[in-house]
Amino acid sequence: SGSGDVLNITHNGSVSGSSTSTGSFGHLKQNGNELPEFNSPGSDIAIGNDAGNAVDGTGANVIMGLSAGKIFTSAAGGGFRSVIIGYQAAQNRVSGSDNIVIGSRAAFGNANTNKDIGNDNILIGENTGYNLKGDTGPYNASENVYIGKNAGQNATDGTKNIALGGNSGTGIVNGSYNVIIGQGSGGTNPSNSVLIGQSSGLTASSTKEIVIGSGVTGHGSNTTTIGTTTMTDIYFASGSATGATFHGVKDFSGNVSGS
Repeated sequence: SGSGDVLNITHNGSVSGSSTSTGSFGHLKQNGNELPEFNSPGSDIAIGNDAGNAVDGTGANVIMGLSAGKIFTSAAGGGFRSVIIGYQAAQNRVSGSDNIVIGSRAAFGNANTNKDIGNDNILIGENTGYNLKGDTGPYNASENVYIGKNAGQNATDGTKNIALGGNSGTGIVNGSYNVIIGQGSGGTNPSNSVLIGQSSGLTASSTKEIVIGSGVTGHGSNTTTIGTTTMTDIYFASGSATGATFHGVKDFSGNVSGS
């Protein structure tokens, strides 16, 4: 009847048939619950209130969640072939292609300063890749993997970073080519560095630094740090009758002993 009425559909068994209607049926409900807003123009699919409001059917994007990809567009200069799922995920983004964005406010962005997610990124977890900026810098925020709540939250235009773990890699900013694994681990704007361990840190603005261990702090660019001050022994080739050979050693500092 009127446009404000509710149509409830229940059935047992099979229902088939076809019909054409030009009228308005108000809200469609299933089992007493309203279905989310569904928008499927062309190759784009958007499910959820305000989800994918600007897609035009040419981008092959899948967008799901309240206000997810709210202003994301598949028009010229927009985004293509991306999956955006979660409450307000990529809400303030207009463009970016071949991305996987899953999580509440993942890749949320700022409608005035960073509308582009970048390309080929995998962002999984609440607030991951929140500030990625694909429309500036030499690398345009491409091919990053951030997994875990707040992972890579402050990263902007860097490329080929991997951060795994809650609050990991939050200080990468525009650094690139880093591998950071561990809850709460990271550093301020590192590049070409590797960090493995919970709550460990790379030196600020370091490059080619390796840090391994829980609660370990690095010693700067072109250095390798393994373990904390409580570590007493390091074993190489444990159980081997012949031991291991060190190559390329320039010198040793501190007390050195062996057996």
